[in-house]
Amino acid sequence: MGKRFCFSLPLLDFEMKLADLLKEKKGIKVFGSTDVSVRGVTADSREVAPGYVFFAYPGQKVNGRSFISEAIKKGAKVIVTDSCPEKLLPNVSYCITPEVKKTLAIFTKTFYNKIDEKMKIIGITGTQGKTTVAYLLRHILLTAGYDSGLISTIKYYDGKDWMRAENTTPEIYKIFSILAGLYEKGIDYCVMEVSSHALSLERVFGLNFAAAGFTNLSAEHLDFHKNLEDYKLAKMKLFQNLTEESFAVYNLDDPMGVEIERTTKAKKISYAIKSMGSIRGKVGKITLSGMEFYLNTEDGERRGRTFLLGEMNLYNILCAYGLSRTLGIKGELIMKGIETFRGVKGRLERVENDRGFEVFIDYAHTPKALENLLQTVKPLAKRVILVFGCGGDRDRTKRPVMGKIATELADWVIITSDNPRSENPEEIIEEIIKGIERNNYEKVLNRREAIKRAIHLAKRGDAVIIAGKGHEEYQIIGNQQVKFSDRKEAELALRGK
Repeated sequence: MGKRFCFSLPLLDFEMKLADLLKEKKGIKVFGSTDVSVRGVTADSREVAPGYVFFAYPGQKVNGRSFISEAIKKGAKVIVTDSCPEKLLPNVSYCITPEVKKTLAIFTKTFYNKIDEKMKIIGITGTQGKTTVAYLLRHILLTAGYDSGLISTIKYYDGKDWMRAENTTPEIYKIFSILAGLYEKGIDYCVMEVSSHALSLERVFGLNFAAAGFTNLSAEHLDFHKNLEDYKLAKMKLFQNLTEESFAVYNLDDPMGVEIERTTKAKKISYAIKSMGSIRGKVGKITLSGMEFYLNTEDGERRGRTFLLGEMNLYNILCAYGLSRTLGIKGELIMKGIETFRGVKGRLERVENDRGFEVFIDYAHTPKALENLLQTVKPLAKRVILVFGCGGDRDRTKRPVMGKIATELADWVIITSDNPRSENPEEIIEEIIKGIERNNYEKVLNRREAIKRAIHLAKRGDAVIIAGKGHEEYQIIGNQQVKFSDRKEAELALRGK
């Protein structure tokens, strides 16, 4: 497992005066000296070191203003916040602005000498497929001889260390720390997933993207966004902020892709299966071990084979192909990368066994993702046995919808717990059942026992799908993370343990 992400400055000797940072952002009221040497920027008081700028603003769980005193005790020399504290301490400068998050982004970029403009950063957004596209694109870059950083839902890579991700898209100062590590090692590329949360919360404000890819849009995170329109508008920000020198690569079969084509200033590459995109794809013969596919590109027709399965993954391939072309990679090398890519942990990941049936682990946790997953596997198996649940303290409206999809597309469904958090897992299951009209399901509250039950029921030619958690190696129960891996539990069940 990669180490947990811990922010630290790379070996490059970054230091700057506060006055130089202030030149990049107008309208800031300053109390105290501007002739202060800045050694780092952060919004986490635990990471403050002498000479740091500490940004204090309300978060989703805590208010950063409550940690100003702690930051100063640790050596913060500059405090950026939205209102002036009652007590101003000597030897500390206070910057007051209503746009604390944007100021954080601007100060961070300036502090790191705008290294994002000296690199090629590729952002990928969409409801489904971001992680697969990101890992596939990085694999294509490696195949073509280029190392690349990675910022994804699963892990971050800074050119030296693999770190377990805390968020799909981390805070801007953590992004620049990763970029600085890459830049220091002579790595010019970084592939990153860009979440709707990050776009809404200004985590990538001002970041220079050489290209951005869009996969698809369906309902998700409606516990955070007001509605689907608000969710879409957050995603659109990535493409609205691209420059005329950047590239937009988008799915023309999705209505949001059509909107991107109409509104972005960037150079455009569309892809599609059903429409007439710049790059078009078609699924060929498909088995549980892989599929054939056909591409029609600007440099001719191509035929390939991939370990990935289903139409949903052909869309991911098309997106990665388009993004690779924006980086100048030749079609032959792109195809080689696609054909040698083994997939992503927790994304239709096969659990090897000699029992005569297939077992897959998948991250599908939205209605559309679950539907796509089941539609991909169902034609290839005698029976599909599905284990799934819904997360607690998240969008409750999707629960009955997912129950309906699960029982309509799977042959047998075992409904269980999936990160219940502060909610009662039995009540979550009952909300899932409200959408079910068939009688092909059972409830097994304990996820470990649910996985055992599915393996026990499976016969030769069947497919067991354990959905919802994918790469995650924990269950969130209350406010505690309890060690738990769907894959490891499946392996134990297959061994009869």
